[in-house]
Amino acid sequence: MGHVRMMPVLVLAALATPVLAQDWRGTGRMEGRVLDESGAPLEGVSVKAALPERHGATTMKTDKKGRWVLGGIAAGTWNFDFQLDGYMTKQISVKLPSEGSRMAPVEVKLAKAAPTGPPPEVKAALRTWSRPSPRSPTTSRSAPSPPRPPSAPA
Repeated sequence: MGHVRMMPVLVLAALATPVLAQDWRGTGRMEGRVLDESGAPLEGVSVKAALPERHGATTMKTDKKGRWVLGGIAAGTWNFDFQLDGYMTKQISVKLPSEGSRMAPVEVKLAKAAPTGPPPEVKAALRTWSRPSPRSPTTSRSAPSPPRPPSAPA
């Protein structure tokens, strides 16, 4: 009889788990564009969106016009990470006041990442400096003779 009473609780717990995992879902929408410093669109930017208060997150990529769209989301403060190789990662927070609110597209500009290693002119100088100089065929040095042992007294 005790097992029969526990069955509804177990069924309810099994159904609640997927609901909690999708707690960030709703009817809201955000969209935006990712551009470089000159204003050109960036394709393939990884856009990670997270709603910490509801333990939800998702990731998408920008299209060839630098656009991204996040639909079916709950209201709240969303944290975004924008990442693309060769550019500095940018983090922003955007508040979606309600699921029915209309927001202007979010525009994000990514700055080029600092190059790693020495600048090209230093690399060229290092290559030139580290090359062995050709030896002149007329100049040769012989190794010094080893020192002689002291002679024994007679």
